[in-house]
Amino acid sequence: MPWAQNAKDLKTAVQDAWNISDNRKAFERALEDRGMLLAKGDRRGHVAVTYEGEAVSIARYAGKKAKEVRERLGKPDDLRSVAETKSHIADFMTPQVQKYMREARFQSHQDMKPLQDKRLAMIQAQKAERQRLEAKQKERWQAETNQRAARMHKGFKGLWDKLTGKYAEQRRQNEQETFNAYQRDKQQAHDLRKAQLDERRKLQADIQQNRMEATKRQAKLYKDLASYKRMQEKQQARHNERFHQQSKTNQKSGPEPQGPELER
Repeated sequence: MPWAQNAKDLKTAVQDAWNISDNRKAFERALEDRGMLLAKGDRRGHVAVTYEGEAVSIARYAGKKAKEVRERLGKPDDLRSVAETKSHIADFMTPQVQKYMREARFQSHQDMKPLQDKRLAMIQAQKAERQRLEAKQKERWQAETNQRAARMHKGFKGLWDKLTGKYAEQRRQNEQETFNAYQRDKQQAHDLRKAQLDERRKLQADIQQNRMEATKRQAKLYKDLASYKRMQEKQQARHNERFHQQSKTNQKSGPEPQGPELER
């Protein structure tokens, strides 16, 4: 099977199919083009079964009430069950088709792998960079705190500083320097986080672009598979029609005449 679709992608696919369809036949075709088949759910509601075998509610994923779904699609009684639909999918998934889909999935994985590896390496590198900055700031903060504390004289000299007002002046200076150091460290951490975020955004844009290309390939693959399935069904229908016509012809002509019985 190809890529397993996540809930968001499935919901988008079902809603797209619903929006471009106004009847059951059109909706079934639109679903097939998106890698899903319409089926009857266990609770007698309409469901879509993906080629990967996942069943999702049409009403829930299309964002419609069950009544609206029934009005457009009719009752699901004549649809295959989920189990029957999975079996039907397995029937037209020939070994050649499965091989083609495995190769497409593998290629998609190979295209994404370098970007995912880069993302994981970036996470580790950025974490280490933040830890180094934090350690450096702590070390510097402690050193500057010690320097400011050393300016505050003790004993007789400290008493003299208080009497002359020098102590209060030095304390104000220390407090201002402490605030400035705090603001400096905060800004440094902010700048680093911003730079790292910009770096991640650039990589995420590349990953998103890769996913969009993979989604396009997936959509084309599902459309090709739907066309292949319809071609098989048409061929089977023509074969059944020829067989039916031949049977009718044989019935009209009656049994073949037989020769006289031989005497014993």
